Amino acid sequence: MFEIGDKINYGINGVCTLEGVRREKIGRETHEYYVLRPVMQSRSTICVPVDNAALVAKMMPLVSREELDALIRELPDLPAGWIENDLERTQEFKRILRTADRRSIFSVIKSIYAHEKELNAQNRHLKNSDQEIMKEAEAILYHEFAQVLSIRPEEVLPYLIARIENADPS
Repeated sequence: MFEIGDKINYGINGVCTLEGVRREKIGRETHEYYVLRPVMQSRSTICVPVDNAALVAKMMPLVSREELDALIRELPDLPAGWIENDLERTQEFKRILRTADRRSIFSVIKSIYAHEKELNAQNRHLKNSDQEIMKEAEAILYHEFAQVLSIRPEEVLPYLIARIENADPS
């Protein structure tokens, strides 16, 4: 499935490097773990039990350049819905972030961005919870896309904007 040194997306932890497989004896049993090092938090280590299918399923290959290009073309058409209830919205947006579904995460970003524009027109600001979700969503996607595009994460948004603005309308 994956090889040591591969970059993978591990859900809300974002892009990680698979550093190896470690065996640990806990009590009388020995368990194997994938050892992941998050790119965004290089001092952290994540150990994923090899025999835990649910956690291993969160280890996904990075999006390919072709998949990224297709996703960029879809961005203008992605839905941007807003949930008025703060608690429900926060719970739903956090649930989406945990799925690591790139289209859904972009929809979250698009929804928050559109709401922010409405609020700015009224001289109001986003709630802190929405700002935090926006930062988290951007970090998840921008770090992955930066890896795929071989650019810095802060260059991803200008790249996306340029690609969308220069898209052929046909």
